[in-house]
Amino acid sequence: MTDMTYISKEIAEVSQRLGLHTTFLRRIEAIAIRDRVAARYGLDINLLSFAAYRQDQAAICDPNAWRLIGEFVADRPSFLIINNENSPEIWTISSGAELTALLAETIGFPFHVTDSTIDFLFYYDDDDC
Repeated sequence: MTDMTYISKEIAEVSQRLGLHTTFLRRIEAIAIRDRVAARYGLDINLLSFAAYRQDQAAICDPNAWRLIGEFVADRPSFLIINNENSPEIWTISSGAELTALLAETIGFPFHVTDSTIDFLFYYDDDDC
């Protein structure tokens, strides 16, 4: 568990405690996924957050909106992306149900969620509402 932020350490602890199927990606894999997301959505990879979305974004102002992300993801494996100053930290999560269970047990933090084909991109920040 070296080179993890406190958020990723908490995700690892919660995943183990709940028996969730999560994997912390190596730095090189995380950077490759971040770059794919940035290219797909025309975002600046140098920003700590991809929060500066394009004009065609939709927004929901609800502090519990993270629960809706799990419903959308459903049975698809997804990437939970945590941006930090050095490089992104990315976790694979096996399903929307496991994503929701994980988020319910961790502190609130800004994150992005996408799937392996980068077909969607959700951004959540509990400070935005």
